Amino acid sequence: MRDSLSKTGVTLQICYILNDYGHVTKDISMIQISAGEFKAKCLKLIDFAEQKHVTVVITKRGIPIAKLVPYEEKPTKLFGFLKGSVIIKGDILRPMDET
Repeated sequence: MRDSLSKTGVTLQICYILNDYGHVTKDISMIQISAGEFKAKCLKLIDFAEQKHVTVVITKRGIPIAKLVPYEEKPTKLFGFLKGSVIIKGDILRPMDET
């Protein structure tokens, strides 16, 4: 997929990331493509965006008109996720009997 993108008029925005171990990695963060080219390669670009978590910007005559982003599930909130599952019986502030 990377070879077929680099040979066409597709613009790749590449960023370099310094990880925790001091290694520099190269990452594609965004692809810019014309509407006609997107129409021809739509399914490949959808798969590529999903696998690589890349944003695809679709342009008409060089002007951005649409953005294809991979779908991400919203993480469940940790605060309040047990609400309604705990039952309190009695007074929880009073000291317990030591018998």
